[in-house]
Amino acid sequence: IAFHYAAYRFARYQNANPVILKPENEFKLANLPPLDVITCITVFEHLNKPLDTVKDFHALLLPGGLFFFDYIKSDGSGMDTNHGSQERLAVLKFVASHFDILEGDLNENDSTGLVIARKK
Repeated sequence: IAFHYAAYRFARYQNANPVILKPENEFKLANLPPLDVITCITVFEHLNKPLDTVKDFHALLLPGGLFFFDYIKSDGSGMDTNHGSQERLAVLKFVASHFDILEGDLNENDSTGLVIARKK
């Protein structure tokens, strides 16, 4: 619901491009131009390959681009995935080494709140 609301709110901005990660594309981003900002809220814990996804985000962002995200600590049950739980620390370490954290905390022991990171 949050994604659809954001897509609706940003629809009038030509430079805002909401993208859904689809299972038929293995949840991969494809054919996108370099981006200034990526927002990924309450998503990582649901992905089968969150580490690959954050690496794709990094590759897509322009130098100095902003990455807004959170990462809920989960046991991989319900709508969350085992991979989302197992790769969480690797994702946070990747972010720590490839981005400057402007706001928030890469909390390894609990869910992160909103984190704002800038690509190095």
